[in-house]
Amino acid sequence: MSRLLLDATFLVEADRSSASLDKFIADDDEVAIAAVTVAELLVGVLLADRAHRRGRRQFVDEVKEIIPTVDYDATVAASDAELLVAVRRQGRPREPTTSSSPRPPAPSTGSWSRLTPPPMTACLG
Repeated sequence: MSRLLLDATFLVEADRSSASLDKFIADDDEVAIAAVTVAELLVGVLLADRAHRRGRRQFVDEVKEIIPTVDYDATVAASDAELLVAVRRQGRPREPTTSSSPRPPAPSTGSWSRLTPPPMTACLG
């Protein structure tokens, strides 16, 4: 069975909706997140203003508790590359997820809005 690798964009959209993760992830879905995704979500927590930080932290804690985390190894990197190619072919370029990739500046209002390209997931076989 394949496992869906959820990216930060998908999870940020779930957080914005203020709905439970159960609304977005079916019981029979086998999902995971890459360790780098946890880092991306924590950046959002650390850059959030005081009014949003606690809620973001709670959401990230829930994600880490519910969704297994996989190391960002060569297999995950290959899946990420396939995801980037698929998105680029759809005309929606997205930068690779690496520590050297430039990131947009943090929003001063604490919203996630500037951090959300189109939702994406990749399959891990």
